[in-house]
Amino acid sequence: AQEVAASVASRAARFHEMFVSSNPTLAAAVTSGEGSATLRKLRSLATSLSDESLYSTVNPKVPLAGSWTTFADVRALRQLASLLDEVGDGVSTFELAKSGLVEALLTYLTDADAAL
Repeated sequence: AQEVAASVASRAARFHEMFVSSNPTLAAAVTSGEGSATLRKLRSLATSLSDESLYSTVNPKVPLAGSWTTFADVRALRQLASLLDEVGDGVSTFELAKSGLVEALLTYLTDADAAL
């Protein structure tokens, strides 16, 4: 068991040296624990969908009138659509899973008072 642990630790160290340490932006993100720019953006979008204190359609104190683009949750959904539509690196499954966005979308799109 100790041999396996040592082998895994050695491979992880080589991976870190090869891919993380050699990329200053990635190294800073890993060191700070904040994650990639995409992960931070997804976390921000998740907050925009679930924070009832924002000027959004989920805030019961906000009238549903005026331009839809003034609501924080609508802007978040539009930004999410744009992120998912990007060509290239886009959004990884890891970023999507770890951002809290899936849970925020589920809560946002389901009515807590509705009967199942």
